[in-house]
Amino acid sequence: MRRVHPPCRNGYPNQCLNLEEIGFTIPGALCEPTSVAWNAMFTRAGGFRPGGYVAVFGTGPIGFAAIALARAAGAGKIIAFEVSPIRQELARRMGADEVYNPVELAKQGTAPRAVILESTKGEGVDLHVEAAGAPARTTPEMEATLAIGGRIVMIGKASERTPIYLEHFQTHAAQIYGAQGHSGYGNFPYVIRLMAAGKVDMTQIITSRFPLDRAVEAVQKATRREDGKIMVRP
Repeated sequence: MRRVHPPCRNGYPNQCLNLEEIGFTIPGALCEPTSVAWNAMFTRAGGFRPGGYVAVFGTGPIGFAAIALARAAGAGKIIAFEVSPIRQELARRMGADEVYNPVELAKQGTAPRAVILESTKGEGVDLHVEAAGAPARTTPEMEATLAIGGRIVMIGKASERTPIYLEHFQTHAAQIYGAQGHSGYGNFPYVIRLMAAGKVDMTQIITSRFPLDRAVEAVQKATRREDGKIMVRP
């Protein structure tokens, strides 16, 4: 008899050990990273009010999706941070109002927190999205630029501990959320509706296409981080 893992029974599908994942065990393509971003921003972190400020750290496919979803949800301003020139341009295409290279900012003696606070006129960000997988570097910047009632949602993975100044969360009535996966909660239907309505067009991030017999070449190209999304067609 197959054992059902307790989180599956208790309403935590993304923590289930025997989970069937669209985009992993079931074909899902661009709906998969978009639903990961949806799950993080809206299911886990509770979203933001239209007009809110959103910052996205790291613009791989999930970061691009976070930008597109923030734009579709009515963000007043979207600020993105990315080191790749190609991905910086794609971030703008997906709806980011401002895109900065944190490495270049550091060379100028400027930190992301400085440009965020200037851009938001000191109010800070309502929803921070960590999709870079570099929490030791991004968390201090997000923490320092939380709006009152602001939220941070962690999507990027990193095998390192991150120091957090908890009093800052107390004084700002702020929250931090962890998110992984995309299953359950109606995430996929909402994403598909947005795509069908033309509110979110993730096909814009596809920068390379390979046939199945060149899949190894596609994987090698992906390691160079010179693309938005690489598509392998069967």
